[in-house]
Amino acid sequence: MPSAIRTAIPAILVGFLIVGFVMTIIGIQEYKALNQTNYQPPASKFGLAIFSSPWTKMERNGQVEIKIYDVVTNANAAELNVVCSFSTNDTTSTKLLFGIQLPHNFSDLVVNVDMQSTSRPQGQEGGLGNPFFLVQSRGVNEANGLFYFWVIIDRSDSSLSPWDKFRFNATMILNEPLYQKSYTTYELITQFDSAFPTIPPAVTPEIPGNTFSYFTPASSDNYLLEIAQPQRSRMESTPTAANIIFASRRTWYLWNMSQKRSALDFFGTAVLTDFEMLDLVEQRERMIFTDGLLLGVGIPAAMTGILELLREARDRTARRP
Repeated sequence: MPSAIRTAIPAILVGFLIVGFVMTIIGIQEYKALNQTNYQPPASKFGLAIFSSPWTKMERNGQVEIKIYDVVTNANAAELNVVCSFSTNDTTSTKLLFGIQLPHNFSDLVVNVDMQSTSRPQGQEGGLGNPFFLVQSRGVNEANGLFYFWVIIDRSDSSLSPWDKFRFNATMILNEPLYQKSYTTYELITQFDSAFPTIPPAVTPEIPGNTFSYFTPASSDNYLLEIAQPQRSRMESTPTAANIIFASRRTWYLWNMSQKRSALDFFGTAVLTDFEMLDLVEQRERMIFTDGLLLGVGIPAAMTGILELLREARDRTARRP
């Protein structure tokens, strides 16, 4: 064998070894990414609850409607809409408080209130926007992992005091409500408090006697949860949804939480929803093929490079005088 070729053999084998190691390392990293999860237990053992001034009430046939939609797994966010109707028989108090407790942080909060007066002809209706709110505040209870927002309607204006029925509508973005169970599957835990929620201390000075009304699944026969299935996904839930409908170009899963509550569950009831994202399923299949190719070529290349270098070193030693 010409000396030039013999001299180049170690360099070729080293290059072969390096390529094999690089392909193997990349394949291992991709494999770890496929099996990496970010599943953590919920930060709070409490759930969603609605609270208000003590002189408000919800009729048994009243309805609480909670919608979760626009679930985005890569941003770990979802949009929440809470609609609740309630009434008050108090005509003297100037402040009316209404708020929500959540086990997740939130942003982009928008609140609106529609009003109705039963004492006016034909139940005259009106609306409240931000200028009519005396206070719109937020709070956090770090010990319990809870977040709050509340609004106080200023009824000191004589034009507002006749209103005795209200429809509360709040929309917000939930931050990090999802838990990653696998590379392709995310879980959403929607929990509701059946017991008395923990009220933030900043709220209590606004309510005489520090007493509140609470709207939980035990408060109404129509405490509804609706979750929209994300696009290109498979969705499973526990318990199974009572109904599935198609509206607003979305597939909605519906539960009546008033029928799901259990006296044995002190903290309330919950719905566990799994979303298997089909785009991630396809991506995982491509990555599995790529990983197999990288490991299938890289490991033999690295082993071949090592063995050939050892044999070349042995031959060189044997050729020495």
